[in-house]
Amino acid sequence: MIPVEVANQWRVENKYTTMTEINTGGCENFAQAMLHYFPDGELTYTEDYVCWDHCNPWPGGHCWIVSNGRHYDSEALDGVTNWTDIPFFKSRIDPLTIHRCNDCPDDYYFVKVSNGIRN
Repeated sequence: MIPVEVANQWRVENKYTTMTEINTGGCENFAQAMLHYFPDGELTYTEDYVCWDHCNPWPGGHCWIVSNGRHYDSEALDGVTNWTDIPFFKSRIDPLTIHRCNDCPDDYYFVKVSNGIRN
């Protein structure tokens, strides 16, 4: 878990108005700054889960922490069990458009239809 007070302090010091705004360009810096709360955690990126070659459209680049099977970012301080439950992706991808990519390793997905991105 990322302590709320620490996350808010980082947000203010880095001149973001909301936790959501961090995910418009500051997600990797935030994740790097919070990684020490997860001794077994690691940074991960959209491209670690989504196949570039078979994805239409691309759901957006994002960086977050994975630790003990949970996914953490500035909007998911308590972590979520599935990367698609991170608010960054929930607001962009319709869950019905996510499919396993048969041409890629087991943990890769693609967005099947172009209208999967929510406006």
